[in-house]
Amino acid sequence: MKKNKNILWSGPLFDPSGYGSASRLYIRSFFSIGIKPYLRISSYTKKIINNYQDLPLRTEIDVLERYKDVPDIFINHITPDIAFTINAPNNIIFTVWETDCIPFTFVNKCNNFDKIITASAYSKNAFINGKVNKPVEIIPHPIVVRTYKVDPVLVNKFKDKFVFFSNFEWHLGKGYDILIPAFSKAFESNKDVVLIIKTYNMDVAGKYNKVSKIKELKGNKEFPSIILIDGLISEDNLYNLYSLCNIYVSLSRREGFGLCAAEAVAFNKPVIAPSIGGHIEFLKYYNSFISIESNMREVSKNIELSRILYRGQKWVEPDFDSTVEMLRKSYYDYSSFNSDNTTILADFSLETIGRKFIKAIE
Repeated sequence: MKKNKNILWSGPLFDPSGYGSASRLYIRSFFSIGIKPYLRISSYTKKIINNYQDLPLRTEIDVLERYKDVPDIFINHITPDIAFTINAPNNIIFTVWETDCIPFTFVNKCNNFDKIITASAYSKNAFINGKVNKPVEIIPHPIVVRTYKVDPVLVNKFKDKFVFFSNFEWHLGKGYDILIPAFSKAFESNKDVVLIIKTYNMDVAGKYNKVSKIKELKGNKEFPSIILIDGLISEDNLYNLYSLCNIYVSLSRREGFGLCAAEAVAFNKPVIAPSIGGHIEFLKYYNSFISIESNMREVSKNIELSRILYRGQKWVEPDFDSTVEMLRKSYYDYSSFNSDNTTILADFSLETIGRKFIKAIE
């Protein structure tokens, strides 16, 4: 790409969810190959405080934020329902969808762009099934683990436990209603096994009493232990959780890529996940993927109000009995797993993904 081309990236760079993590990773991938896009940050995300000191930023105050200069390429990282274009020669939307088909109300929004970039073939199919008539190209999320500060207190707390770990936003689409009872059934009164759930709220779907819900789904039994970490934590603390766990588990019904599972891969952790979803495309690099039998099923009519846009679509439904079986298998066969993250870290490095992204938008 010509050095004098202006790129304007509009995205949730200070959002604490995986959505924001992905945006930051792509910006870092651009910087890693010497490309410095201008950044337009949504005003509401500026209010969220977190530890993103490693995010390289290029000033937006008086340059393209006010569009005194028209960018050559505008990249809108956003969900299709609120996507927008600007007066630029090339308008590109980077977005991911997590069911079998985007809602019909999104189609015209997507068709306003010159190109759609998404993170997996699973997500690409959702746009194709929705009859989007613009090109759709796949650029995976970068996967990187920076140096972090080890927490000896946390490590010592779980040194004698077999730890399962799951990291997700709290709503039914992430499958907590399967994970918790399946884990409880798989290990019943086992005192040596623990499940750590790291979650957070982004909307009304996560504002229920989680402790009560976990007790209900678990069956009010003392063991196996389930530990809830609710709210935002630093990246160092999150990395500590990946590092200390034995197995990472995801029961997500809607996964357009699966960045949390990818982070677990980077830590050489075996991953338990459904047999369908965007994560399949990078877990094939990893020889400790434990697949749960799954099928596509229509989204429940009881989905939370904030998620009603999924109604009428199909998403992944992990089989309960298969989940129980795979949890047990991972525990009893753990010593036979041979994890190697070198290939995936090379293929999904900042530099590799940065070059692919720039090639896609040239």
